[in-house]
Amino acid sequence: MVADVVVGAGASLLGAVVGAGVAWAIAARGRDRQYKLEDRSELLVRTLLEHERWKLRTFRTIKYHVAGFEDNQLRQILIRAGAIKFEDASGIEVWGLLNRNLDVLEREVGTLHN
Repeated sequence: MVADVVVGAGASLLGAVVGAGVAWAIAARGRDRQYKLEDRSELLVRTLLEHERWKLRTFRTIKYHVAGFEDNQLRQILIRAGAIKFEDASGIEVWGLLNRNLDVLEREVGTLHN
């Protein structure tokens, strides 16, 4: 009778450990996929903004090429990729890599000494 209780407890413990291990593995796979998506999205945005012909791109153009994200999600990807936001003379949102647009920052009215 005591042996039955010990065997039952052992089986329960083994089931709990296996179940926890499976849950952890599933969660880890999901995290890996999410990080891969974020990394590739940042790389895609960075590549788009590194094009030698265009230092700045409109948000609309970026959203067209990097589809599947809400506007603020895409803005977060842009920032993680090293981009900075500007507005053109018409008030249209444009983005470019910070390291390629330091001269634009210096030309902005009232920001030279900020």
